Amino acid sequence: AGEGGPVEEASGPAATEADERPTGADEAPGEEDEAADEKAPEEAEDDELLGGQWTGGRGLAAFVVAAFFTAAAAGAGFLAIEGSRALASAGRALPWVGPHHWVVGVATLVALGVLPATAVYRPKVVAIGAVTGGLTAAGGWYLFDAQPLLWDRLAQASAGGLAGFLAILLILGVLGGTRWRRRRDPKGRRP
Repeated sequence: AGEGGPVEEASGPAATEADERPTGADEAPGEEDEAADEKAPEEAEDDELLGGQWTGGRGLAAFVVAAFFTAAAAGAGFLAIEGSRALASAGRALPWVGPHHWVVGVATLVALGVLPATAVYRPKVVAIGAVTGGLTAAGGWYLFDAQPLLWDRLAQASAGGLAGFLAILLILGVLGGTRWRRRRDPKGRRP
């Protein structure tokens, strides 16, 4: 049989097995839905929209944990900047930092304030909070010329960034953005 010629149909046991297998159009309705429902619990949790579940107590508990770490990070960042300045004045500046002492403070804020939040919040929520924190830090930085609220530009930018980060974590955490899972009843439904 060449191109455009008659097509011969196969016969025998191989043909009947092929005819019995369902194709995409012949599949029973609902089979695809069952496969989609059988996702891993973590994948199903990430697919849920924020706000689809209200987790007030868990969201507030996660916020307390994140606020504790960011407060500790703010203090540690201030001490790291002062330590870098003290080392530079003694003639032993930190490598890769030189006269830019703020780099040490920002690195400390990120390492001790932002990264621990990933233990209690979903990664998407931490990413949204980090972007918002960066934008509010930039706002605090540029607002310093018009209205200085704190003693220097870096302190004002850091305070603005941490406030924006924590505000987003609080809001999205209460709307279901924490890693803590809700218990399911025996029938598989959420309470």
